[in-house]
Amino acid sequence: MGGASKAMIMIKPPEGYKPTPTVKYRSRPGDWFTYSPAVRPCVHKEWLVDQGRGYVDPGYRINAKGEYEGRQFDLFTKTFTGPWRSLPKKALPFLDAIMACEPVVVTVSENDKTSPDYGRRKGYVDVWEIANPRVTDEGLCFDFLNRIEWCAE
Repeated sequence: MGGASKAMIMIKPPEGYKPTPTVKYRSRPGDWFTYSPAVRPCVHKEWLVDQGRGYVDPGYRINAKGEYEGRQFDLFTKTFTGPWRSLPKKALPFLDAIMACEPVVVTVSENDKTSPDYGRRKGYVDVWEIANPRVTDEGLCFDFLNRIEWCAE
């Protein structure tokens, strides 16, 4: 087959196609929200389920009194590291944002247990519209609808 040239095939995007924008998000260590370019709740990539179509964070529940409770849960060993207790005050705006279906920023965390940054946010993946938020026996759950933006490094 020497000398035979291969023709490049151009695929035309569908009419009305708009590429997903790329945006650089920022937050501070320990924050539950980004602060730039928009205030958005952050969720861990490690809790994506159903091939990325859903989210289940087992660190939340509703107690017998109908109050939210939280429990520290290690993202990578998948084990609880403390007892159930009332959520810290900074968790409530986060839950309010999720329950209001505000777009979320999917983050990735350091998973090397030997790293001093183990469990800390390493970067941002993308921003999604969400639906059907709820707290069940499994934890904090919602569905991903549409990707709004990719996150730049």
